[in-house]
Amino acid sequence: LPDAQYAPNLSPDGKSLLYVATDGGDEDIFLQRVGGENAVNLTEAFAEPDFDPAFSPDGERVAFGSRREGGGLFVMGATGESPRRIATDGAHPSWSPDGRKIVYSTERVVDPFSRGTVASLWVVDVASGEKKRIYEGDAVHPVWSPSGERIAFWAADEGQRDLRTIPAE
Repeated sequence: LPDAQYAPNLSPDGKSLLYVATDGGDEDIFLQRVGGENAVNLTEAFAEPDFDPAFSPDGERVAFGSRREGGGLFVMGATGESPRRIATDGAHPSWSPDGRKIVYSTERVVDPFSRGTVASLWVVDVASGEKKRIYEGDAVHPVWSPSGERIAFWAADEGQRDLRTIPAE
């Protein structure tokens, strides 16, 4: 495709790929079969940027950040159906292994050398929308461990960027 594609995320079965690309003047989320040639724009109907897609562990849902409806973290079906907001902020979502919760950062980081804020980590219950802050220091690009016991992320402290982990609780 012309222009840049980024933020790839493979489905749990390895047969499909989500990614972000610019289409119609904003960032959209695309779904493509591995080895396929025809990508499907899952978020074409919305004029605001959509970004940071992540398949759920069962491959049935996609979490993503967006600026639609005032912004936040959203979940939709794997083929783009029924998007709903689960948090009023959020970027770089990562699903818990059981698919019940999502960890996210409060800052979307596109360039790690140009940071605008000190971000924190939050966990949101997908069903209820209940949120809990789990880390108050700087933290971006969180990833839930396969065991569900830890969350990895990176942080910047006075120009030093380090990888860190914390207990998921």
